Amino acid sequence: MIFDDELKQLAIQAFAERQQNPASELIHLNNIEKEHKALIEEAEDLRSLQFDLEKRSQEYQAALKKETEARQAYKGRGSQVRVGNAFRHKLVPILSQQLKALHQSALQQRSGRHHSVMKPLMEAIGNDYDVVSHITMSCVLDGIGRGVTMSTPLTTVCQNIGSRVDHEAFLRLVKEKDPNGWERVDRWVLNSQDTKRGYSYKIRAATGLTEITNSYNFIDSDTAAGFGKWCFDALMMITGWFDTVLWTTGSGKQTRTQYFVGLTQEGLKYRDLIQAAADDACYEAWPMLVPPEEWDLEEGKRGGYLSHHPGQVSKLIHNDMGTIPSQQAMDALHKAQSKPFKINGFVYEIQKQLLARTEEIGSFRTYEKDTWEDVNRPYINPEIFDYKWDDNRNERPEHKEARITLAKFYAAQQVAEKTRKSPIRVLRVAARFRHADRFYLPCYFDTRTRLYYVSDTVSPNGSDYQKALLLSADGAEVTPENRTQVWNNLCITLANCWANKEDGVKTDKLSLPSRVKFAEDFLKELEVVARDPLSTAARSIWTSASEPFQFLACVREIFELFYWKTKTRTHLFNGRDATNSGMQILGSLCLDKKAMWFTNVYDTPDPQDLYGEVAREAQALLNSAVWVQQKIKHYTKQTKKKMKKREEEGRTVRPIDYTSFVLGIDPSSVDRSILKRAVMCTSYGASWQSKNEYISEEIEEAFKADPFNPTLIDKRLVTDAAIEGQSSAFPKCDELNDWFRAVGKAAMEKGLEYVSWTTPSGSFIRQEYREPNITKVKTHAMSGQTYRMLKENRSEGRITLSVQKGWGDVKQNKAATALGANFTHSLDSDVLQGAITQTRGDFFTVHDCGYYLATDCDYNCQALRDSFERVVTAAPMQSLIDTNELTLEIPSKGDGDLSEIPHARHMFS
Repeated sequence: MIFDDELKQLAIQAFAERQQNPASELIHLNNIEKEHKALIEEAEDLRSLQFDLEKRSQEYQAALKKETEARQAYKGRGSQVRVGNAFRHKLVPILSQQLKALHQSALQQRSGRHHSVMKPLMEAIGNDYDVVSHITMSCVLDGIGRGVTMSTPLTTVCQNIGSRVDHEAFLRLVKEKDPNGWERVDRWVLNSQDTKRGYSYKIRAATGLTEITNSYNFIDSDTAAGFGKWCFDALMMITGWFDTVLWTTGSGKQTRTQYFVGLTQEGLKYRDLIQAAADDACYEAWPMLVPPEEWDLEEGKRGGYLSHHPGQVSKLIHNDMGTIPSQQAMDALHKAQSKPFKINGFVYEIQKQLLARTEEIGSFRTYEKDTWEDVNRPYINPEIFDYKWDDNRNERPEHKEARITLAKFYAAQQVAEKTRKSPIRVLRVAARFRHADRFYLPCYFDTRTRLYYVSDTVSPNGSDYQKALLLSADGAEVTPENRTQVWNNLCITLANCWANKEDGVKTDKLSLPSRVKFAEDFLKELEVVARDPLSTAARSIWTSASEPFQFLACVREIFELFYWKTKTRTHLFNGRDATNSGMQILGSLCLDKKAMWFTNVYDTPDPQDLYGEVAREAQALLNSAVWVQQKIKHYTKQTKKKMKKREEEGRTVRPIDYTSFVLGIDPSSVDRSILKRAVMCTSYGASWQSKNEYISEEIEEAFKADPFNPTLIDKRLVTDAAIEGQSSAFPKCDELNDWFRAVGKAAMEKGLEYVSWTTPSGSFIRQEYREPNITKVKTHAMSGQTYRMLKENRSEGRITLSVQKGWGDVKQNKAATALGANFTHSLDSDVLQGAITQTRGDFFTVHDCGYYLATDCDYNCQALRDSFERVVTAAPMQSLIDTNELTLEIPSKGDGDLSEIPHARHMFS
């Protein structure tokens, strides 16, 4: 006979195997396709079916979350399910007050037990009632799981409470008294990436890394149970939701009678109410089979989906702080969400087959355990693990190296497992609409009136492989009159998606005629890609593209239209992107001739490259021995000062070889691709840390397959070179960032609670940042399988309880630093909205880019240029000053010429 617990374990195991079994995922996708194909074919009324699909989406998402929470609860993580979180948020503040009152009252009495047990442990924890309350609730909720059965003895719950409060007190003492020990605990235990080890293992590991262990007296199990019982009794006083039942378990000599913890009828009712509310809040935004409803702000009519859904899904403006979109903005949104799409069956089938393998093609990453391990598992002599210590009881270097190598392998494997879930989630939604003749994507605004699509799976806002899944449902006829135009635009798209260097120049940076010529030559060897993209010969080509799946879709479209002649309508969307839209807009507002030139606002014979210009300036600095030595001297001074401070604090100071502070990276390798993200965000006033993070990631990616290992000094030097290079090449950018910060600061000093402005089309934008009033409870040692330190400014829900009680003071610094980015984004959205109202044919938008049919690219790019000219000639910076009634002067203007904008052929290309 199989008992309930065994059934649960078998079910969990089967679910885990299904999640990692590629064959079963393909079967699952096929079943989804068949089911939804039948629904669509048999539907008498698509509107009624749409209502049904919206309900299905909610039920589907609720079922997925329940499945996940059931596994968590079964593994002793009941405090992490939605019901557990609701209980904690409700009861922790109340329990904290109750514990405080009981403790202070008992201290005034002569209770020997309280003075001998509760008082010492409460003093050790610093009388932090919030932490004790948090741990109490977590242990109780982990004990009852979802509250369906009573499976955890009361004694166990109480012992867990007492011991974990004791562990928290121990860690606080280590942090205070033993900085070196704390550093080891922090590094090897609290921040360990080892998720295979549980709580008990990690607390033992922590005790072995500090001298405090020798003098700290951990409480025994009876004392822990006594302290935990006191906390549990306090919980029972404030609510009737928990209960204890005396049960007899076992038989014969194993018979045992003890109390078990569970929920009362009242607690079960509250749990069910929370669960019902959580289920109502579940929703995954799918495409629609009928056009989305239009919004009517004057009449208060909601648009988008047919039925109301929770959270942001049914809101016109997400995270709205008072923004009012203009009529132009509303017209653009309604036009964008009225365009019909269909799934690109060719790309969909390719992606579906790739799920059965371990693949990393651009952002499309799949995982299959055996093939992943074959490629990535390190080969280590097992005999190394037989001899851990040398004669002095120090870990042998080869053992340490093998241990770290394996740890990295398992960590990378977990990342691979998680990463594969994104393509699976996207393809599950795509499967539902695989056989739909057309579907639609509802839209919304952010607070700057940038336009986005609600769906985050089958969506233009997604990665390359997500965009490639989308085709125009209607398409456009290719005629003798437009045949050359279609051919040229598809060739330009092919060159843009390839975007690799040919003769030292990336193909998306060639002139438009040169892109067409490149594509025409390249197409001679691409028929194998169009016919059999999964063959070895084809894969070696298309997977090398910068945007591989859009490249693949483009090749197929060209061959179907012009070589095989199997269709006469084009359905492919062709992306046309701006050149650093932030600098395009801000440079034009200030008539900065150089910025306008390098962002293609002028009609140049060949496309100019702002990122490449900054890279040239950065390379010049990195090639200057004087500049490099000055920087290294500065870094050395900073590091020595930091080490001295650590030494004064009594912390471990590792010897540093300052002779290793050298430039190791080849300056010529610091090209536009490494600097692009950092340069782009400079227009928006990004911090040094953000730029360094972007550059570090790009350097790691660039040298991933190279034996050269870039150092922190390399990354820091490149970051400083990029910043100083951009300041040297485009000094107006720094002036503008300073000006926006001055405007935000002046508005706050004037007493304004927010900064606002009106865009050229009339949208009212309100920027408001406030400090949330939050009560936070932080612990180091928590329940379940988690044992980590809470990092500053990083959310870690398993070890912190945050209860928001409203909004507080204005974030004055944020109002100043965020203004440049928000103002510029509101203008690029105005440019796009103005163009959309004039756009011909089907299209979709992504931030500041447009994707059009090949029959309409030329006309629509002209609409973009015309809209851009309208925005930058409307004096929006003066509007920012006037709206907030400030007295600042706008930055001085240069000698740039806006008259060439309508003719700037590479401005959107």
